[in-house]
Amino acid sequence: MPPVGAHSGDIDLSHKGTPADHRAAGARQTGDRDATPSRHREKTVRRRLVVLETIGAVAAWVGGYLLLIDPVRRFEVSLASRIIDGLGVDRISGALGDSFVVFGPELEPVVAEMTGLCSMWGSVLALAALAVVALRRRPHALIGFLFAAAFVLAANQLRLLGSLLAARYFAVDALVLFHDGIGAVLNLAYTFVGLLIMIGLTMYDARRAGRARPGHPAEPAEERRDQGAQAAAGVHREIPLARRAPYRTAETTGRLIAVTGAGSPAGVAVIRALQAAGDHVLALDADPDAVGLRLAGRGAVVPRADHPGYSTALLAVLGEHRPAALICTVAEDYHVLASFEPAVNALGVRTWLPDPAAAELCLDKIAFATTLHAAGVPHPVTAWTAAAATQVPGPWVVKPARGRGRRDVILVDDPAHLPYAFATVPAAIVQTRLPGREFTADALVARDGTLLACVPRWRDETRGTTFASLAVTEVVAAALRAVRHTGPAGVQGFVTDSGEATIVEVNPRFSGGLPLTLAAGADVVGTFLSAVLDPGTAVAPLGFRPGVRMARHFAEVYYTADGTALPDPLAAHRPPAAPVVPAAHGESLAAVNALAPGGAGPGSPPYLVGLEVQDGRGQVARRLQ
Repeated sequence: MPPVGAHSGDIDLSHKGTPADHRAAGARQTGDRDATPSRHREKTVRRRLVVLETIGAVAAWVGGYLLLIDPVRRFEVSLASRIIDGLGVDRISGALGDSFVVFGPELEPVVAEMTGLCSMWGSVLALAALAVVALRRRPHALIGFLFAAAFVLAANQLRLLGSLLAARYFAVDALVLFHDGIGAVLNLAYTFVGLLIMIGLTMYDARRAGRARPGHPAEPAEERRDQGAQAAAGVHREIPLARRAPYRTAETTGRLIAVTGAGSPAGVAVIRALQAAGDHVLALDADPDAVGLRLAGRGAVVPRADHPGYSTALLAVLGEHRPAALICTVAEDYHVLASFEPAVNALGVRTWLPDPAAAELCLDKIAFATTLHAAGVPHPVTAWTAAAATQVPGPWVVKPARGRGRRDVILVDDPAHLPYAFATVPAAIVQTRLPGREFTADALVARDGTLLACVPRWRDETRGTTFASLAVTEVVAAALRAVRHTGPAGVQGFVTDSGEATIVEVNPRFSGGLPLTLAAGADVVGTFLSAVLDPGTAVAPLGFRPGVRMARHFAEVYYTADGTALPDPLAAHRPPAAPVVPAAHGESLAAVNALAPGGAGPGSPPYLVGLEVQDGRGQVARRLQ
């Protein structure tokens, strides 16, 4: 009879056991009690492994992002650009490599940079981390990840194309609206769908693999549930990584200054002035043999401004180097640059271009003569037809209505030769050749029209000498006011023996004789650059030192056919540089700036200005004094 309180289920009556069996059973019971701390230790180890795996996944995500984000961004821009080209859509370019240039319906340009947050790379890395941490035991996790990554790439391309096409056909603001509004929702949606694709393919194949097959045990249901819970937990970690920011404008990367026209005397002078001030220079020119490309630390060959690919090529170079500012030394390029100046500024590149209409008045000698005649600024008598040319007092100078320097310029003393010279020069004008001494004045005009600098110099062949003259300063200021020019300018004219000054031309750019102005103490390049980088800064008028002379000589640079620089064989024999003499301030410009603009004169007679003639209606125009 069993003891009181004993149950037959608690004691095996069929096997009484030996003393050894009883000792073994007791040992097992003691071992079960001792196993409890061991299980706790195993759980602690597992928790630590999970933490380490999470830290490792985050580190792998950050490392992969930093290491490959730039190549991935360029790949996505290139892929989208090829799709755009395949669709036959114009005015959208990926030539910048990591950005898109889009011209809207009104041809307004915008630069949309493919930032890291706009790329699909962050989402793909998050899916990869989830696959490694939560799904790595599943045999088909790699297939699920590849399908999910392909879907995310395709969906992000659709998002990019949609925002670019919205900017191209509707408005540039639609790009930000579509990308930051609708695009953000789409981004969240397709990343989540990509996650479900990866989990679905992985878990579906895992369940197939988990069925009992001949020679293979069935996967325990508990393990499948645990792995499903791990995959579900991955959803929470992935979604925040999939958020995206809108396009942003590029930031400048330092005091690197881009200079166009690097092969011209003005371009070379600006490059050397910037380098002397401690700035780095990115030289730009259409001629691959332009000397400025060898003088500057960086250089790039771009098409001429009249080439259809000029804007795309220039934006690509600026996007690659990201200079702080762009200085244009070619006046003929102003109107083209102005058409995509917003795209240049969107790259973080500052610039200051004069009003294209003002520059055009200076470049078109007929319009220039008409404007100065109307403003009462002294200017030689000018005619632009063969019939009117005979009424211009001699001696004469015949030159193109649009030209640079002394190209196609003919001096005529015999009136019998005037018709031939007029017929020889393309699109010719005829002017009275002025007596007196020729001068060029380097001027700088603030954005509000204030004359900041006027440094006249006599034009003495290859030399020059600065001089001070209130009469010259006044007439230079009047001419610049008449054409409404701002920025740097080279003003040419003549001074008679009696001291009267007459303006011949205004070149709306830095002049080739700029080094003399700098040597005289007027830092027009540094002042102009300061105004470019900080348009709101107050700039005081610049003085200069009269009587500074300049003698020029040839200087050479050497390089191989592939552009590799070679040493100067004469460098060791160069004399030491002369010490810099502090420049004395010249006369104040306050009185000149206080002068009221000249009153408008009568309208210009057809075909000729500066002389009493009758127009086609028999009306007499007033003679220009």
